[in-house]
Amino acid sequence: RQAGKTGWAAGGGLSLAGVAVLSYVIRLEHLMQCWLWERGPRAAVGDWLTRSKARKGYAGIADYIDSKYIDLMTPTGNDARSKVESIVKAAS
Repeated sequence: RQAGKTGWAAGGGLSLAGVAVLSYVIRLEHLMQCWLWERGPRAAVGDWLTRSKARKGYAGIADYIDSKYIDLMTPTGNDARSKVESIVKAAS
């Protein structure tokens, strides 16, 4: 909700809270779970993620992302999508 109001995870700019959650959102992206925020009430998360990745400090995360692990996560995430969708739907 906060990202929809201010464009950031907490407050009006980059914050410790945003930095803390960034790695989890990136992992969801690697697991092909972007559909969680592509539209609807979480749509602002995608804009926040784009802004966060554009910051100079993002290199501190990006430099440690190993493409061979992402190659493993992508099919695993795709395979899990229907199960994750049902969990999210049940929790809504």
